[in-house]
Amino acid sequence: EFEAQKAALLAGSSGSAPTPAGLTDAYEVVVAGLGPSVDKIAAIKAVRAVGGLDLASAKDIVDYAAGEPTVLRSGVSRADADSFKSGLESAGLVVEIGPDSRGD
Repeated sequence: EFEAQKAALLAGSSGSAPTPAGLTDAYEVVVAGLGPSVDKIAAIKAVRAVGGLDLASAKDIVDYAAGEPTVLRSGVSRADADSFKSGLESAGLVVEIGPDSRGD
């Protein structure tokens, strides 16, 4: 009987392991700057695709990327954030992934 109770406690009610303290399952994708070989047209297209932005907003982000980092997407999974990062970096942008700072 003890082993059955132990197994039930380890499994938990949802069957998934709790998230350890300090870890997150929501991330943000930040455009931190322009790389040395940036293709501005490809960068604008990538920003539009990832951010769901209009042309003018995407162009502004790329034009001002050397100034202040801009959060492009937030509240995304790590896998999605990594996917977005690789697409943006292939267009020549410098991208950072961090925990979602919105605190949701």
